[in-house]
Amino acid sequence: MQVRFSNGDVEQYEDTFRGGGLQGDIYWPAKPGGYAKGERPSHVVKLYKYDPSKTAQIRLLEERVDKLIKDYNPTTSDSYWREFFAWPEKKVTSPRIGFRMPWADRMRRMDEYIYDFPAYWEDFKPEERGWFIGRLVIAMKLALAADRLARMGLCYADFSHRNVMVDPFEGRMMLIDCDALTIPGVIPPDVAGTKGYQAPEIVAHNAPPRIETDRHALAALFYRWFLGHLPLEGDHPMYSLDDNEDYRSQFGDKAIYIENPTDDSNRWKRQIYHASILGPELADLFRDTFVDGLLVPNKRPQPRRWADALMHAYDRVIPCASPKCDWRFFIAYPRPGLACPMCGESVTAVKSLPRIFIQKHKTTTTPDDYEENTSGQHFVVGWPGRSLYDWHIRNLSPFHADNKEPDRAPRAAFEYSAAKDSWFITNESGLVMRFRHEDSAPWEYWATGARLKIHDNMRIQFGDTPAHNRALVKIDRLNP
Repeated sequence: MQVRFSNGDVEQYEDTFRGGGLQGDIYWPAKPGGYAKGERPSHVVKLYKYDPSKTAQIRLLEERVDKLIKDYNPTTSDSYWREFFAWPEKKVTSPRIGFRMPWADRMRRMDEYIYDFPAYWEDFKPEERGWFIGRLVIAMKLALAADRLARMGLCYADFSHRNVMVDPFEGRMMLIDCDALTIPGVIPPDVAGTKGYQAPEIVAHNAPPRIETDRHALAALFYRWFLGHLPLEGDHPMYSLDDNEDYRSQFGDKAIYIENPTDDSNRWKRQIYHASILGPELADLFRDTFVDGLLVPNKRPQPRRWADALMHAYDRVIPCASPKCDWRFFIAYPRPGLACPMCGESVTAVKSLPRIFIQKHKTTTTPDDYEENTSGQHFVVGWPGRSLYDWHIRNLSPFHADNKEPDRAPRAAFEYSAAKDSWFITNESGLVMRFRHEDSAPWEYWATGARLKIHDNMRIQFGDTPAHNRALVKIDRLNP
């Protein structure tokens, strides 16, 4: 099949479509000899389905594609985002209106890796299921992609397991079906979301999708991605014989979070994993979305808060000791008897774990005026081989911004002596850092390359004040 683009280019594609939906069909580029098993092209075309006699419909499709390519494209000003979105890049004019877009090479749809889709999950061999670190990175990238769209005023409108392609080994993620998004007042809604992920105002009142409904859907997707179930789908009794009415009751104005701390009427009795296994920061975001923000859209956490919380969770993962564990890593909140929540394997490789509380300067004129609140501050869980980076020692973001990547060179590295149950940090920053054994003790210098033994209540100053962060060390015993 010959495909012609609006710029005059012509390319050859297969005659038979490889996928698609109600809107259109996906075609792969023609390749002599065909594609090897598992091989995917770098790009595909989507050709819309429509009645050729309806010129007004065709004109609207053309206008939508033109706006997405030229006016509202998150990938043109910063190439970093191209791997995050299967975004329209060239308009097709023949044989039908459509567009060319990047394709998710070596990725599968997210639903194949979700625990409550046994037809997929149970068919995977253990080595095919990915690992928990990959899940964290995918969620982080999805939050950043959602944040990128929201900052441009774009509503994706259909965050769900069907529209995210993933590789849970390498932590790669690509959002597909990007042409269905909406821009209030510019591009009208084309979809209203997927059942189970729709915000209550869409379910109950047919409200149009908007950025606030995206926030609900994104949180629901994260809950299912990590915990294997929809957050509002509990065992609340249904009294109607009408499936649509039951759906409105479950997910509309009367919806109740299955982990609502004050209302247990919609618990899911078969629930194995709860939000608490992800740590209080992520658990709080789920509560903010599905309790405080359930019917108050402006209280739903923005995507950037999710990205930050997921990055913090990444700083706390440690390996599971069981070779049979599906997760292989888990988020550690040090306590006696610490064990992997997926498989129950206890942590025995170390007898204690350090927590490094990152304290930022309050931006006052006093050089030593640093934050002091361990209940709300971010902390890094030490593990042999884990490093601290620029965003730990200074008030910087760990994320890409304005065509710039953060410096990912290690600034400090953890070591552990099992014989002495002692923890050390090596200064790899090129800076002269300082430390003191307790608040009343004088500061001592910590030279580049030097290994520092750390202990409970030690303070570390990562370079000059106030430009660099400070840290409080806490050492937690794992075995009573």
